Amino acid sequence: MRRAALLLICLTIGSAAGCATAPPQAPTVLTVRHVMTPCPHPPDMTADQLATMAGRVDGNAPFDGQGNVDALTARHQVIRTHVKLLEAALRCYDQQAQAGQADEGGADER
Repeated sequence: MRRAALLLICLTIGSAAGCATAPPQAPTVLTVRHVMTPCPHPPDMTADQLATMAGRVDGNAPFDGQGNVDALTARHQVIRTHVKLLEAALRCYDQQAQAGQADEGGADER
């Protein structure tokens, strides 16, 4: 019986030693750098700057009064111009990003 127990212990230890897994390999880290040229963009605009550029709405005058309509129309035009400049900056960065992907051989896969 002692021999059987000893044999069983040896077989158990031997089989457990063979089940060990290899340590995981360290992941390969790829560093991708896109060198972007700063694109021209409009400065940030506050509400006070907008009011200074386009005029203020008179709260005491009728909303559809000529002075308020002129101020709102001017404000609308200033905002539209600002948005167009922001969109142009985004297009500039998009073109640089697309050119960078073409240089690397295509879009990145995730």
